[in-house]
Formats: sequence, C-alpha cells, structure tokens
Amino acid sequence: MFNYTDGTQKDLDLIQQAVELNNCKILQSLRERNKSANQTPLSFRIINSWTSSGILDDERKKPQGWRKFSTMDIILMTILIELRKFGLSIEKLKQVKNSLYLPAQESNNPNAITRLEFALLRSKTSIEDGNTYLLIDSNGNTGVITERDIALNRTTNNIPASYIYINFNKVEKEILKDKTMQIWDEDTFWLYNSEWNLIKNIRLADDKREITVKTNKNRINLVEKSFASKPKDTESLHNLINKIGYGQINLTIKDGKVSYLQGKTQKKNKAITD
Repeated sequence: MFNYTDGTQKDLDLIQQAVELNNCKILQSLRERNKSANQTPLSFRIINSWTSSGILDDERKKPQGWRKFSTMDIILMTILIELRKFGLSIEKLKQVKNSLYLPAQESNNPNAITRLEFALLRSKTSIEDGNTYLLIDSNGNTGVITERDIALNRTTNNIPASYIYINFNKVEKEILKDKTMQIWDEDTFWLYNSEWNLIKNIRLADDKREITVKTNKNRINLVEKSFASKPKDTESLHNLINKIGYGQINLTIKDGKVSYLQGKTQKKNKAITD
C-alpha cells in the first residue's frame, strides 16, 4: 500500500527483536484471553452477531461456555466500532480484521507480530516520528503508518486515493487509560533522514565549503561537498584521501610540494539516509 521510511522500518525491526528476546512474553500477555464480555466495548448482542459473521473469533471449547477476550480483541473491537461509524459493511469489517492480523512484515516466523500488535507496541515505545496510525483503504486493506510515512508517501503519490486513518495513540490512551501516552501535534512537517542530514551539514559547514544537491523522483540521491585546505605533510594528504572515499581532488604544486588542494566529496542516497 505504501513504503515505510527507514525510521518506521527500524521501529518494526527493534520491536520484533525485543519480542523475541523476551521469549514472546509480550505477545503472550497481549493475546491472553482473560477478560470477560462486560469488559469489552460491545454489547452481548453485537458480540454474538460479529462472532457468527466471523469478525470475532470464538475460542470456547463448549458453545455454552463463557467467552473470554484478550487485550488485542478489545483494541480490535474499538477500531471496528470507529469504522462502523463510517458505514463499513460487515464484510469490510471482516476484511479489516483479517488484514490487521497479518504479520507486520513478510516472515516465516510463527512469533512475528501482527500489524495490529505493531501499531500498539510502536505507539507505546516510539514517538520519534510522531503518532502511530492505522490506515484503511476502501477495500478493507490496512497498514501501520506514521506521520512521516504519510507525508513522504504523499509526495510520491503512493497513498490510496481514498482512505481512513485512525490515530492509534489516541485509541490506546482511551482504551488502556495510559496517562503517560503522548499525542503529537499533527501540524508537524517531516523530512527524509537524507534531508535532515543535509540541513545539519549546511549548519556545520565552514565558509569555504559548498554543498550541491542532486535529486531524483523528489528524493535526494547525491550530495556533493567541496573542500579546500593546505596539507601539512604527505601523511595528512593520504589521510584526507582515505577519508574522502569517493570524489575528486585538485592539487596545486609549488617547489615540488603540495601547497594547496581543493576537491569534492560525493555521497549517494544509500550512504546519506542511514
């Protein structure tokens, strides 16, 4: 549906690693069915209706047994209630549920976190890129997205023509009564890491440095910086050459020695977006 920025992908990788290092106790806690029906936001009638429609799972061993629900079940219910207000059909709600329960990224790991679990864990652990959102397109497909992802995917027309997105930070704060949950101001302008690094380079540049930026498809793909100096000795010249990595140097020779040098260093997108 869209491309994650490097920050969101890093969050996903770190959360999955944390889950595995914790022997999946985090997931076990979220998935444990230890809550009764009266602890959910749904009436018994709607619970019965959604269960028979396949929106909610029925884990009872006996039909007459008491239903139990997990934290993730209650969060799912809350999301579906919000979508119902927009007129989504029962079939679309079922598609949303199935999509939210897919792995957050392609994996054969049986303990891979789902999209819904990623939304929950990211909103609790990472707010460097702003709020966490659930994005739902007109077909009921879902994705977890941040404000940075939204802004940058819009520039590449990689967002569906029509969609609903739900601020997961607000959902979690209301459902879990988490008073420490932070909600970001949505009027924040986001930059790619390469753009932010470029700003830092400009701020740190001395008066003799020039920076040239080349772009492709609305993204920075090459940064070229000029430099000039007077090397003290041959060793310092070799150190400078090794440090450049890729670029060019023009030398001025006087009395058989390098008296002045100037050149350019170049970094491609892969090197400047990390």
